[in-house]
Amino acid sequence: MVNSYPHETNKVVYPNFFKRYVNEQKLKYSLHLHEFQWQFDEDNLFVQQMTLFCKVSNLKLEHLLKTLIHEDFHSLQPRLRKAHCLYAPDVFLINVNTNCIFHLYDDRGCEIISADKELHDKFLETFSGWELQEKS
Repeated sequence: MVNSYPHETNKVVYPNFFKRYVNEQKLKYSLHLHEFQWQFDEDNLFVQQMTLFCKVSNLKLEHLLKTLIHEDFHSLQPRLRKAHCLYAPDVFLINVNTNCIFHLYDDRGCEIISADKELHDKFLETFSGWELQEKS
């Protein structure tokens, strides 16, 4: 799932995510677009959310993760395009089998969200040597 934050509400903004990081280009024809307003601080932010149902093998995952890490380093390439947008797109990898969401937001870290308490505990055990910020 990719969230874009366009300046204008009457124009669909396609981040270069699908062209660059999806192996099978015909999958882009099955994109689902959802638009909504999101309360961000005191502002309402217009969000275009694009969802693509695919397998991990359909993604150029290593290339995608490197791109997401480059978010704050303007001299590094590749980076996600944010033309016509307030912010760079957010990319969420969702495993529908485990109900787990992975969001690598930049070089500082990621969020791993799970509705399954047992799976959450396994993550905590696996990454116990890392700096973790647990939210309840």
